[in-house]
Order: sequence, then structure tokens, then C-alpha cells
Amino acid sequence: MAFAELGTTFIKLGQVLSTRPDLIPPPFVHEFIKLQDSAAPLSFKIIEQQLNKNFHQATAELFMEFDPIPVASASISQVHRARLHTGEEVAIKIQRPDIRRKIDSDLEILREVARLLTIYLPEIALYNPKGIIDEFAKSLHREMDFLREARNIERFNRNFADNDFLVIPQVYWDYCTPTILTMAFLHGRKFSELSDQVLPPATIEKIISRGSEVLLQQIFEHGFFHADPHPGNILLMPDDRIAFLDFGMMGTIDDELREDIGELLYGIIKKDLAIVMRELQIITDIADDTNVRGLRAELADLIDRYYNLPIAKINFEQLLNDLLEISHRFQISLPADLVMMIRALVISESLSRMLYPSFNLVEKTRPFATRLFLHKHDPRHKIKKLLVFLEDSEDLLRSLPGEIKSILRKLRRGEMTVNLQHQNLEELVAELESASTRLSFSLIIAAVIVGSSLIIHSGKGTLLFGIPLLGLIGFLFAGMMGLWLIYNILRSGKLR
Repeated sequence: MAFAELGTTFIKLGQVLSTRPDLIPPPFVHEFIKLQDSAAPLSFKIIEQQLNKNFHQATAELFMEFDPIPVASASISQVHRARLHTGEEVAIKIQRPDIRRKIDSDLEILREVARLLTIYLPEIALYNPKGIIDEFAKSLHREMDFLREARNIERFNRNFADNDFLVIPQVYWDYCTPTILTMAFLHGRKFSELSDQVLPPATIEKIISRGSEVLLQQIFEHGFFHADPHPGNILLMPDDRIAFLDFGMMGTIDDELREDIGELLYGIIKKDLAIVMRELQIITDIADDTNVRGLRAELADLIDRYYNLPIAKINFEQLLNDLLEISHRFQISLPADLVMMIRALVISESLSRMLYPSFNLVEKTRPFATRLFLHKHDPRHKIKKLLVFLEDSEDLLRSLPGEIKSILRKLRRGEMTVNLQHQNLEELVAELESASTRLSFSLIIAAVIVGSSLIIHSGKGTLLFGIPLLGLIGFLFAGMMGLWLIYNILRSGKLR
């Protein structure tokens, strides 16, 4: 509720954090999932101004028809239905004016919060709050670049050019700018509106089965996947095909990571703990002080828990959540795209089981993981990787003599310099400065007290109540300085 009240940036941050169960506890994940990205619609006058500003034409000149009532209204943009002069019905996604400035202002606040957390809560540094905010800022700026989203749609279209089950909207590039996206309007029902009462069971089974294959194909074959396939972003078309909406949040997995993920899943399926541990160490960032023996025991227990179950009984969502819980407990840092992939699979299985309770994603994933495993260990693939390694080694060997000569020449001429850079010594330096300041004040106070005592003992000068006035002033000054010093020591909480 607090994030929703804070507005666009914090709503988006909550949504991003809901995709990172490796960083935050499950209760927070479940709470952030509730965040709905909606906002009051802008007036048609503001929308017209945005269109005129981007295309330097009146709305009537740009479109044959334009519906002033938005189809959807979110915190970053809103969508209107229109018709081009050539007759095509289109959906126009228009970014809210000044939204970038507001978001950048909020991001500065979040960066300052991350900095303060790192300073005052050292234990949180493990989760790299600054890195999370930087990653979030990059994701948010990408989402606000509508030309990038248009390119995502085109890439998606190329990847599934031969797939007759998936409908991908056409992009109208002449009507696109960094803040306006125009694509074909799709008539369909959102999956969030479907139920087994709406469709016959056989149709639902077919849609869920082929839809899950489409997602697995995105991840394990293309390495480019829709990272937010929730029910509101998937349409069921009148001919029982499916269509994805909102291509702003996409995940990318390179060939090497894809092969490692495939081998990790293969190791889990085959109950091979050695493969699981090896691939986990390759994929993730395991700290030096991690209890590897304890981690191995937890993974062995996890594999034993699921191995003897029939595939139909395995809950893929629970399996992935158990893996994330282990990574969280052992403070293992996972690549952001890997977590996005896990989230996409979890959402997919949850949606599938909601409509088709007997659906099992593990059974669908198994052939993809097996193919990736076999591809990685294919002799032809091994030879190809060996050739790449030999080419890199050849380049290294060619440049090595020259580099060694350069180093020796600099050593001979005395031009070699070594730059030393300290790390995490700021607190020590601050403590030393604080201690030296207090010591200096203590010496000054002591000197004033000694001097005042000598003046009083002499009994000379202007007297007040028979006591030299200068000595009294000295004692008063020393007392005030002493109280100020004690106050600062107590405030710092370091009285020892």
C-alpha cells in the first residue's frame, strides 16, 4: 500500500522485487505481486498534444478514427484504439508527459536510500542494494523506450515466423517514436478472464500444452523470452491461438548460460548431485565463506525429495521456490536473467494449473533440458568450442611476446609504476580522525584547567568574590568544552 501511494517508480520497483525471491523473503514477494500498475487516465487534450508534439500533425490528419476513451491506463502510458487512413485497426501506446523526469527524481532518492543502507546496515551490503537500484533503473529506462519495445516485437516475430499457434502484433514503424508505439489491435480475451466453464476441457488442454511449449522454446532455444507472462499479458484469440502483449520486459540468456541451465536441470532430473553442484558453481556467484558441505547436503535432500515422485506429482513451482530458498539461505547470488527465467516459468505453471489442474511443466521441460545436455556434449559442438579456444589462444600467444617486451623495457627504464588502492578503509580513517580530534580537545581542556588553576593560586588580577576573574572564566570555558565533548561521545554511542 505504501509503494502504491508513492507512485510509478515505487510500483515498478515493487514489481521488480517480486521477481527476485532470491533477494527478499517470500512474504514480501507475495505482497509485491499484488501491486497493480494502473493510473487515472489522461484527458484527451493531453493525448492530442503528445501526438502533435511527436508527429507534427493533427490527430484527424494522422488517423481516420481515434477513440478518445483509453483501452488501458497505466502509470507510464495509456493505450487508445484508432484506425489508420489505410483501414488497419491499431493500438496506440502513448507515454505520459514528464514521466521520465519524475522517475529520474525518484531514482535519485532510491540511490540515496541504497547508499545509506550500505553505510548503516553493513550486513545488507551482501545483497548489493546499489546494484539492485542500478539494475532496476536500467530496466525502467528500457521499458520507457518504446522503439526498443517495437524491436522486441520484431525479434519475437522473427523467432516464431514458422509458428502458426502464436499471434504477434504487427508494428507500424511510421507511427512509432521513443514515446509512442503503434501496433495492430488484437481482439481476444485475456487469460485472466478464462475458466473451464468458458472453454471445453479438450480446448484448454491443447492451449495450455502448446502455450507452455512456446514459453520453453523462447527460453531454451531462442534465449529471448517474455519475462512477464502473467494472465493479463496473454490473449486467447477467437481461433484458439494465443497472443502476447506488452513486450517491454524481456529476458535474455546467452548460449553458454542456456547450456549450463539445461545441464543443471538434467542433473536434477537424473539425480546427479555432482552435475548439480558443478553447474551451480558455474552459473551462480558463491561466496568464499559459503558452507559448501551444508549446501551439498541441502541439494541432496532436495533431489531425494523429488526424485522418487512420479513426474505428474512434481510441482515445478514448488521445486523452483525450494531452489531459490536454498540460494537465499546460503547467500548465493543468482544472475538477474536467470531469476527472470525462473519467475516466467513459475507464472506459466501457476496459470496453467489454474486452468488445467493436471498440467505438469516438468514433463514439458524434460525434453528441452535433455536436448540442451546432449547438444553441450555433442562431439561436433565440443570441436567447435575447441576451435574457438584455439583461435583465442593463438591471439594471446601472438600478443604475449610484445607485452612482455613492453613490461621489461619499462622496468629497465624505471618507468614501471604500481598503483595501490585501499578498500573499505574509510571507517578506519574516520575513526582515527575522530579520535585525534577528541584527543586534541582533551589536551586543550587540560591546558585551560591547569592555566586557570595557576592564575587562581596566584591571587592576582581582577577579583570576583576574592577569586581572580580570569581563572573563573578559564574554568567555565573548560567546563563547557568538557560537557560538549562528553555529549558528542555519548551521541556517537562509542563511550568505551
